[in-house]
Amino acid sequence: LQESAQTWASLLGVVAGCLSAADGEAATALGAAAARLLHEMSPALGFGFGLGLRSNTGLATLDAAEQILTQVLCLAPQTAALAAHALRSLAREIPAIPRPPESAARLGLGTVLLDPARMLEIRRLGGDHVCNTLLEAAARFACTPLPMLAATTASPPGDPSGMMLALLHRALEGGFGQEPLERCLNVKAVLRGLTDRAIAFSTCGSDLFDALLGTENSLADADQKEQLRAQVASCVAIVCKTAEVLPAIIHGRLAPTLRAILVAPARQPPGIAQEAAVKTIWHLVRYADPAQADACVEALVPLFGEVEAVWGRVSEIPGAYLDDVAAECVTLYTEAARWLPGLLAIGDGQKLEACLEIALHVVCRCDAAGVLRTATRCFKELRNLVTKLLHDHIVVKVLARRMPQVVQVALGSYIAKTRDSGRLRGHMDILVALMQAPEGVPEGGIVGDVFWQMVSQALPVAAAAMHIEHLPELAKLAQARSRGQIMRALPSVARSALRATAS
Repeated sequence: LQESAQTWASLLGVVAGCLSAADGEAATALGAAAARLLHEMSPALGFGFGLGLRSNTGLATLDAAEQILTQVLCLAPQTAALAAHALRSLAREIPAIPRPPESAARLGLGTVLLDPARMLEIRRLGGDHVCNTLLEAAARFACTPLPMLAATTASPPGDPSGMMLALLHRALEGGFGQEPLERCLNVKAVLRGLTDRAIAFSTCGSDLFDALLGTENSLADADQKEQLRAQVASCVAIVCKTAEVLPAIIHGRLAPTLRAILVAPARQPPGIAQEAAVKTIWHLVRYADPAQADACVEALVPLFGEVEAVWGRVSEIPGAYLDDVAAECVTLYTEAARWLPGLLAIGDGQKLEACLEIALHVVCRCDAAGVLRTATRCFKELRNLVTKLLHDHIVVKVLARRMPQVVQVALGSYIAKTRDSGRLRGHMDILVALMQAPEGVPEGGIVGDVFWQMVSQALPVAAAAMHIEHLPELAKLAQARSRGQIMRALPSVARSALRATAS
């Protein structure tokens, strides 16, 4: 491995020398060939040719490749698209490693992109996509902690946060694109390359997203405003995911921005911006600091109220395009049940009521298999939540009160799908998630058995409401405890119910 890596390091040195000596058409042809070669080699380069990036030789080959591609970008901007994709592939292949004691930020590409004249030429020849690809690569090279080369001083320590700040400021000022949506996409590209948690955390607390959202006032077209708001929400989600652990102060800082997106008018409800905002709130829930759960819940409650208001406005509108926003809403409540269960107990369980309403809407009216899988996961998470709560907890009480309706809707939708020969598996999975008894837990009223008990008590009530309580097959379903038993009993219940209805 050492010999192979040294050979490739020598070859890359030759390529760099040839590029320095070339000009005109020769530089363009050689640059395109080098970009294609290094794009194919990026997995091996990111792994240091098997030596890892802590070895001097492995790191030297990676640095040589990055410098060659940056050189190609400067000497032959006609090849910007090839060089950009090769640089991004190379940056993405760098593994996540703990920051070495002496690390050096690779700022060469970022410095090139901050040159206005050079960036103007790259945008002219490559377009917005190439520009954003390069911005992501530059951010990744700047933020990824790599050791300094022991044999050379070519890699000064540099300042990753300074480079990120410079790229973000230039993007906000319109240095990479003049229109508000272009600026937002430029910022998003830089943030997509952000791998440093500390920088991501400081970005969460900045006014970056409010500044982006404020640019919508210069747009006259409603569609462009909608797209801009959706992209701002997506930017927030990116930094939340990178920061990983979000204290309540960050929730309080970001909540007004997301609320502004949720309440903004949409041309066709639900708008893509509202859908993106719901997905971003999911990230706030998922990455909330467990040690500050109560304070995080307090900051998020107003956002959940807006989510419920959005859903209330659109849930009566027929159309399959609701599937996506329904999936985002159910996923959001699923994550709340998993990470911030206190949210579902707010206001005597009103948040759980809203969760159940959206989930039941999915079961009744959505045919998309992915959305039904989301609803299945939601009921599984509610089961897990109930196992951790006391019998008299408000969430347990609300769920017990609503369970007959939940079972009735799930079983009725399954029977209706059987009649229509539609997709049965998703509805069957939902019923299994509801009715399956907990493994290894004996009957007898212990906390872990509460969910199964409330479903067992709800089944005859639901059957009576559907006028199928007299079916003998229903008794077999009531006795089924395992997944296999439930899946075998359901088809016979559906067939008998349809025969009874027909007669």
